[in-house]
Amino acid sequence: MVRHLDRGELEAGLEEIQRSPGARGELKAIVVRPATDARESLQRCGVSAELGVHGDSWAKGCWMSLPDGRPHPDVQIAIMNARAIALIAQEEARWPLAGDNLFVDLDLSAANLPAGTRLAIGPALQSQSWRTALVLGLLLGLVAYGTYDMTNLATLRRWPLALALVDLSWGSLLTGLAALAGYGAVRWSGLGG
Repeated sequence: MVRHLDRGELEAGLEEIQRSPGARGELKAIVVRPATDARESLQRCGVSAELGVHGDSWAKGCWMSLPDGRPHPDVQIAIMNARAIALIAQEEARWPLAGDNLFVDLDLSAANLPAGTRLAIGPALQSQSWRTALVLGLLLGLVAYGTYDMTNLATLRRWPLALALVDLSWGSLLTGLAALAGYGAVRWSGLGG
């Protein structure tokens, strides 16, 4: 049975919360609030400046708004330390009740993450695999260069197929290597763990 913890129990849990990693965290849970008092747990989600966490009611209006009535971007995404909610809620099934969108195992203190700090969650860094970075980069290059080359084949009378295939191959390889270099730079800098 879940019960409210007393002050002593909460203070005893602070040491564990303070051990949260500062340089590389882990996304533990995603929750959206599609309507008042409603919560949905997700395995993945989209995030954008217009909608916040996709599926969340923030974009429909919230408690804090801009002068023109639009929802205020300062309260667009609610993030909570996963160790803190684990202590307070006691059961993971109760985490969504907090109403936060992202639960992360990361030091969220102002000293570690000053206002304006940007956080990134990426599949290559999450999987800790240079192969993932390379494959996703190759796929991105294939789509980007494929769009360009197939459009040229369809619209330009004398655009040679051989040129399209060489450009597509080169573009895919170049984008894959750029993604690999980006992955390496993040890992080397220590920001990716």
